[in-house]
Amino acid sequence: MLPTTVLDTSTDLASLFQRQAQATPDAVALEDAHVTLTYGEVDHATSALAARLQALGVGRDGLVGVLMERSSDYVIACLAALRAGGAFLVLEMAYPHTLLGGVLADAQPRVVLTHQLLASRIREVDEKIPLILLDAGDAEDTPCELHRCNRTQPAGQDHRDLDRLAFVSYSSGTTGKPKGIANSHGAAVRSYGLRFRLSDVGPGDKVACNVFFVWEMIRPLLRGAAVFCVPDEASYDPVSLVAVLSERRVTETLMTPTLLAAVLARHPGDTVLKEKLRDLKTLWLNGEVVTVDLAKRAIRAFPEYTRLLNCYSVSETHEIACGDIKAMLHQIPAEAIVCPVGRPLLPECTYLLDEHNLQPVEAGQSGELFIGGGLLARGYLSLPEQTAKVFLPDPFNASAGAKMYRTGDRARLLPSGLLEITGRVGSMIKLRGYTIQPGAVESAIVKHLAVRNCAVVVHGEGLERQLVAYVVPDSEDTDSQGRGGGRTRMVVDEHGYSPTARRVLAAHLAHYMIPPVWVELDELPTHTVSGKADLKRLHPPPRPRSSSISKRSSHGATLGQFGLNTGTIARVWAAALGIDPASVTEEHSFFDLGGHS
Repeated sequence: MLPTTVLDTSTDLASLFQRQAQATPDAVALEDAHVTLTYGEVDHATSALAARLQALGVGRDGLVGVLMERSSDYVIACLAALRAGGAFLVLEMAYPHTLLGGVLADAQPRVVLTHQLLASRIREVDEKIPLILLDAGDAEDTPCELHRCNRTQPAGQDHRDLDRLAFVSYSSGTTGKPKGIANSHGAAVRSYGLRFRLSDVGPGDKVACNVFFVWEMIRPLLRGAAVFCVPDEASYDPVSLVAVLSERRVTETLMTPTLLAAVLARHPGDTVLKEKLRDLKTLWLNGEVVTVDLAKRAIRAFPEYTRLLNCYSVSETHEIACGDIKAMLHQIPAEAIVCPVGRPLLPECTYLLDEHNLQPVEAGQSGELFIGGGLLARGYLSLPEQTAKVFLPDPFNASAGAKMYRTGDRARLLPSGLLEITGRVGSMIKLRGYTIQPGAVESAIVKHLAVRNCAVVVHGEGLERQLVAYVVPDSEDTDSQGRGGGRTRMVVDEHGYSPTARRVLAAHLAHYMIPPVWVELDELPTHTVSGKADLKRLHPPPRPRSSSISKRSSHGATLGQFGLNTGTIARVWAAALGIDPASVTEEHSFFDLGGHS
């Protein structure tokens, strides 16, 4: 049973921060690489900047663009937008020129808060929008100096107006035009309250914010903890990140599983992280599936007292489920491959439905996950039709106007009451008449091969379309014979073929689910904004083409080892598959080489 809420969920974010600033004015609120500010200083700076924003016309639901690196300035800018009665608009540093222009044109912010070096990026796409340069050297404009100003207080707001817009962040646009997700104060406050019930923070805690920075930066400031803004250059560099977490004596942070896997790989052994991160009390994981293997390695690597919390959330509805990983590992079968995401935070508003008729599935069955209740976003900015497609009327809630959000994820509720994400609706790969769930293939690879992270995607067109597995080998899981931890070490040749992998997986997957091409990586690439694995940055696999066949086979030197029959077969296979005959060995089957029926 979760403890009683520790947060007043009847008032808005700006009011909650002001209360905390009044309660602990001398406590450290913000740190970055260059400055440390107390709650009192941040409160004064926020108030002064909010008054100026109001003078520029910012009021209820008025958007304030924020374009700058992660820093104390960034947090103050967002708090000031809220204090002025408006909402902050997230303008990511990673946005290319066209996307930045598109977001500004779509959202129409009243003003943009930025730094001098970034002003030209705004002016290149919008010459008229007002700018406030927070590092311009003007004592009245610089947040680090604003706390010394005696400005008029901003006009008061109705802090009980929880339907008021708090912030807008844009989706990545991977499935079409990026959408501005509009979140209210009420949804944010209720979500933070639920998080605090699971893991509270307070004075003396220091929370490092890098992954999901915009969502994480405000939460600690409502409870008196200090926020450390991780520099952009350290956010996704596992060595630099651990160094700064250690130096700043951070007690809580959040990582994606991809980032955690990179941290563990760059800090091998069971003692390094225990020493470097001895102050870390809580590590949140979010954004991707956590494998049991990754969870167990993290438990061994971090201090025994560090809580590992798995959290499942989406931008349109904040946190959906959270759970303590150590506790959950004792509640799942020994053969489980992935960790559950915890218990639903609002079980009465968490629905598993048949994706076609939207009726509840039977107990224990997998269904599409829908979320109702008070954590939902208002919808997509200026996109009523797209909003209506996924924010549907909630037939299970009698309240007038109640909505439920269609997450697009498939899940099931385990007998223990834990929620398990089983895949993504629409993520199925159609390949030569077969339907393949990439997650199932990835899970089998991680379970049976010495691999600590992987991604299975499809490459090619027409008859050359095939599965490709990008894998990060787990060298710690094997011994000199290639065995260890119950998993087999795979060998990938220069052409991307691995007969060993096919042989092992043949006992666990249908033949059409086994990738014929494998690519070994040191790490999966990560998205510069989300920190998740970025599949768009995976390079095409090696694939020798038929142009090399005539060149190599004309000499025939590499074919003699096969003898007459095998040599002939090798040439036939190579010609049919468009590969180099030299890559065909006696260990290869037709399917190893990418063949299919």
